[in-house]
Amino acid sequence: MRQRDAAELRHEQGLTPVLVARQEQRLGMGGGVERDYGPSMVFRVGGIDIICISNNGQAVDLAQFTSLGIDPTRYPTVCVKSMQHFRAAFEAIAREVILVDTGALCSEIYTPELFDKVRRPVWPLDPISDGGKE
Repeated sequence: MRQRDAAELRHEQGLTPVLVARQEQRLGMGGGVERDYGPSMVFRVGGIDIICISNNGQAVDLAQFTSLGIDPTRYPTVCVKSMQHFRAAFEAIAREVILVDTGALCSEIYTPELFDKVRRPVWPLDPISDGGKE
């Protein structure tokens, strides 16, 4: 089977990206801290708006959306790639927060099998005795 290029797949699936907004994002975040996200854009694929930033950074402020013309309060679902930093800004507008374990650097799931070189016992992997007052 021959390998198909991205343009052919987009056409076949009706997923042609459309540029919605583009700008340099240098934002004053909570507490007046300035963060440079670099050239940023919103594009729409199959009815889904996707924000891309150039410089690595966590989703910590609604301004990251609103500066690009996106009002996250008007969307039924908003996804951010962030460990915990998103909570201060986004929990206030969320009906529910669903955490997804991507298997990346930090996981919400700690299984003892992953830590075979750690001196044991160690909390939270193992129960720790506190002199009989567990």
